Amino acid sequence: KFFPGEAVAQLLCMSIKVRNIRSPQTTTAAKPHSPPQREETAEIEQWNPYLYSLQKRAPRPWPVPCRRSLPDRPDHYGSEYHGAITRDEAADHLAKTNGAYLVRSSLTSPGEFSLSLHFESRIRHFKLYYDSHERQHYVGDKRFDTMHDLVQDGLITYHIEAHAKDYVDRLPSEGRKYATLTKKRKTRVKTKYANDEAQYHEAGAVFRRETKLSQNLGLSPRVVRTRTDNPSSYEKAHAFKVTTFTGAHWCDFCRNFMWGLRAQGVRCPDCGFQCHKHCAGFVDKDCQPDAKRLKRIFGVDLTTVTKAHGTRHPIVLERCVREIESRGVKEEGLYRVPGFADDVAAIKRAFDKEGKGVDLSSKLWADVNIIAGVLKLYLRELPIPLITFDAYAAVLAGLKEETETTRVFALKAAVSAMPKPHFNALQFLVDHLGRVSESADANMMDADNLGIVFGPTMMRSENENSLEALREIPMQKKAVSLMIRYNKFVFEA
Repeated sequence: KFFPGEAVAQLLCMSIKVRNIRSPQTTTAAKPHSPPQREETAEIEQWNPYLYSLQKRAPRPWPVPCRRSLPDRPDHYGSEYHGAITRDEAADHLAKTNGAYLVRSSLTSPGEFSLSLHFESRIRHFKLYYDSHERQHYVGDKRFDTMHDLVQDGLITYHIEAHAKDYVDRLPSEGRKYATLTKKRKTRVKTKYANDEAQYHEAGAVFRRETKLSQNLGLSPRVVRTRTDNPSSYEKAHAFKVTTFTGAHWCDFCRNFMWGLRAQGVRCPDCGFQCHKHCAGFVDKDCQPDAKRLKRIFGVDLTTVTKAHGTRHPIVLERCVREIESRGVKEEGLYRVPGFADDVAAIKRAFDKEGKGVDLSSKLWADVNIIAGVLKLYLRELPIPLITFDAYAAVLAGLKEETETTRVFALKAAVSAMPKPHFNALQFLVDHLGRVSESADANMMDADNLGIVFGPTMMRSENENSLEALREIPMQKKAVSLMIRYNKFVFEA
């Protein structure tokens, strides 16, 4: 049993908890057309229902029916079609009702149509189009299945602009306040570089064992890993695409409602982050891709793949290198002799479907050249090459230096400026190629031969000029050859 004072305190605590969890239902009611005042608080901002309630108050579409018989009425228009009438005649039909609309044909240009719309004592006129193939109406970029939806979306937009323009203009700056407080829909990437103290120390022990092994193999780790070397910390911009949302959706950046019926905002297909179009330009480059959202691995940029799987290197590259080094480093013509194309394609499909669970063992794929072919195919299909476009221009410029020493220094500077996922993958691959070249007496693949094979595979120009690409092949071969010979210097910290 509680005393009255204790009961009040209990109810107050419960109300605070409920308010923090379900703010849209408990937000202080705002006056009509007046945005709510935000409180300066350390609490994480909840979804703001102001724009949602404003959309609900937008005028409803009302088609003005034509009372005349019009034999030339197009099949895709209904009773709202009034034939060839003037703007003044249209205004007379629409004058009484906010949200009223009609369709009329042009008096001067046969086959052209206009939409006339009444919004808050003003008549607006738009050129109206119809896509007969898609069976959709449009006046701008957005397309609609019905005239009713087109007009309703327009009325909502005009209503928001008329009564909340200043509020909407402030949304990106409001979003910046709360970007550091919460990150919605972040993928919880499970890696051995977790932030948890116990897991971090365990990761450190693993790294020390890996470092000792690397030293025994004659390798030189570039830099001691720290917590910031977690693949989830790699910088990656969101790949926003215009999206039509079904039902009520809120902006993950400014936490306000995304109004309209179609193309209300943008969504990142890699992580699911969604926001207003005008907020997208202010969102940090903090995309955390979700492996479940990736439809494939081949043809996806390195940063997305490594962040999605929580790995330091792309799984295709790592799995192929480990398999080749376990049984095929001394194979004559390794990387030069092609594998059977159908088998290479089969492994590619398996990676896209199964990810890390692909079986590359000799029981299934006896010919190691098939595995080598998969690795080369993966590198060729990267949308941004292993040596990025910006780094490639610097590599070509550096190779024009007079001495080999200055060329190597320029090469080191170029690759060191690359994004971390590309640098890590390049270092991993070049270390592997160095071990392959050490067995050149058996496999006939020294640094120069490997440069011929991997030059065009690892780098290319952004300008797809075939003649220019042919001229750059010798430079590409020279760059790879130098990286293999001086890999410890090029990639050391």
